[in-house]
Amino acid sequence: MSAIFPVDLLHSLPEAVFAITLDKRIIDMNAAAEMLTGVQADAARGRPCSEILRCEVCGPRCPLDVAIERGEAVTSFNVRLLAAPDAEPVRLHTAPVRLGGSSTPIGVLESIRPIGHLVGLFGALREKSELLERERNWAQAVLDSIGEGVFALDANRVVTAANRTAERITGYMEPEIVGKACTEFLACRAECARACPVLKVLGGGQTVTNFETEFRDRAGRTLPVSLSVAPLRDTHGQIVGAVETFRDLRTLMPATAAPAGLVVGNTPRMRQIMEFVQVLKDSDATVLLQGESGTGKGLLAGAIHRAGRRAQKPFVTVTCSALPEGLLESELFGHVRGAFTGAIRDTVGRFELADGGTVFLDEVAELSPAMQVKLLRFLQDQEFERVGSTKTVHVDVRVIAATNQDLHQATADGRFRTDLFYRLNVIPIELPPLRERREDIPLLVEHILGRLAAKGRMVRTLAPEVMELFLQYSWPGSIRELENTLEHAALCSRGSVIDVAALPRSLLRPPFIVSSRPRSDEMERTLEMLARHHGNQSRASQALGISRTTLWRRLRRLGRPVPI
Repeated sequence: MSAIFPVDLLHSLPEAVFAITLDKRIIDMNAAAEMLTGVQADAARGRPCSEILRCEVCGPRCPLDVAIERGEAVTSFNVRLLAAPDAEPVRLHTAPVRLGGSSTPIGVLESIRPIGHLVGLFGALREKSELLERERNWAQAVLDSIGEGVFALDANRVVTAANRTAERITGYMEPEIVGKACTEFLACRAECARACPVLKVLGGGQTVTNFETEFRDRAGRTLPVSLSVAPLRDTHGQIVGAVETFRDLRTLMPATAAPAGLVVGNTPRMRQIMEFVQVLKDSDATVLLQGESGTGKGLLAGAIHRAGRRAQKPFVTVTCSALPEGLLESELFGHVRGAFTGAIRDTVGRFELADGGTVFLDEVAELSPAMQVKLLRFLQDQEFERVGSTKTVHVDVRVIAATNQDLHQATADGRFRTDLFYRLNVIPIELPPLRERREDIPLLVEHILGRLAAKGRMVRTLAPEVMELFLQYSWPGSIRELENTLEHAALCSRGSVIDVAALPRSLLRPPFIVSSRPRSDEMERTLEMLARHHGNQSRASQALGISRTTLWRRLRRLGRPVPI
C-alpha cells in the first residue's frame, strides 16, 4: 500500500496521517503523526494501530470498521487520545483507499487534527446560548408579570413578542401573532383613521402615552384601550422597533371612585353625613332619611347597615308604596296557612327575615293609617303577630325609614300619625339634592363610569363641554337621573369619550339649564388669586374659600383653559 500511496505526499501533509491496512496495522505515518504519538515511523510499522494511536474510539466503536463497512469516509469529532491524556481533543477522519476503479478498499488513511480550539469555541457558544436562553426566559417572565398588555414590534410593525396579559386581553396567543403585522389582526381604530401612534414613534422617536383607541379582540368584540408606545433603539441609537403597552379600559375603575354601593361625595354636607354615619352605625336607634327622589337614600341606608355591628346580618328592603294594604301587612309580618284566600302555607315576613339585621322601609309616608298603627306597635315593642295568627313573634331588628315627602306637613295635615313620626324621627338625616352639591358631580361621574366599565361599557370620561353642561344642569331627578343619563350616553357613544351628541335630548332643553357668567368683581378676585399663586388651582381655590371644582366651573365660564 505504501508503494501505491505517494510517500512524499504523505510526509508533506501538515496534519498527522496514518496509512493502515485492513487488518488494522500501520504501514506508514508522517512526521506530524510521529510528533503526535511520540513513536517513530520505523518502530510503528507492522504494529496494530490501536497500540500506536490508543484513542478512546478503539475497540467496538472503531471508525476504521465503519469506514470499510460503509465504503465511505467517516469523521469522528472530539476524540481523546489515551496516549496523551493532557493533549487537546482531536478530529479523526478515516477514509478507505481503493486501486483504480475497484470498489474494494485495500486499506485506509486516517488523518488526525487537533480541535481543542474548536471545542473551546463550541463550549463558549453553548454557554452563551444557554445564557441568552436564561436571559430570554427572565425577560419573558418579567413581561408576563406586567399587568398591562405588551407587544414588541419591529420597524415594520411586525409582532416579535407578546406577554400573557396581551394574550388574555386580546384573545390571541403569542405563537399565532408573532411574525404578523399588528394591523393584520387588531383592526385598530387609530390605524383606520391614519393616526397610528406606532408609526408616529417609529418616524420621530417621541414616546406616546395614554393614547385612547379601540382594538378588535379575537372574538370580534370592540376593545377600548389606552396605549403607550416607546421606541426600541440599537447600540448606535437607531430606531429598530417599538414597545407598545396597553390597558383594557372596560375593566379600569377610576382611582377616585368609591366601591359600588357606597355613598360618593366630598362636599362639606356629604362629609358631615358620612361622619355622622360612623357615630350612629352601632346604635339601634331608628333613622329617618329624608330627601328628594333620587338623592341616594337607599344607598345611605345600606351604608349605615354595612358600617355597623349588624353588617353580617340581613339587610331587607320594603317599598311601602309597591303593595296594597292587605298584601303589605303580610309582606311585613308574614301569615299563616288559611289566613286568607291563597294562603296555602305559612310564610315568614320581612321583619322576621331580617332578625338580627336591618329593615329599610322606603317611601314610608305612603303607609295607610291602619298600617301606621301596626308599624308603631312594632317599633315600640319589636313584636308582632303574623296575619291569621295569635302567636306573638319577637325579633331584633333595626329600622331605617325613608321618604321624599315632608312628614312635618303630613302630620299637620293628618295624613301621618304624629306618634309614629316621632318614633321614626329619632335620628333624622336629610340628603341634599344634586343641584345643591354640584362639586360632587365630577366624582360621581367617575364612580358611575367605573361601574359601567365593569359591566363592559367602553366609555371612560366626558368631553369638557359635557362636564360643563353637567355642572350647569339642575338635575331634577338628582343622582338617579345622573346615573340614567350616563348609562344612556354610554350606550349611544361611539368612542370612549362621551360627547354632547350621546346625551339624552331632554338634558339639552333650556328650562333646566341654570348657566350664568360670574360677576365682574368675582372674576377679578378669581384671576387675582390665580396670579398670586402662579396658576396653582388648589392653592387659589383654598384662598378663595371654594372647592377646586367650583373654581374649575368658574374658569370654564370665563373662557379660560383648564385641565379636564
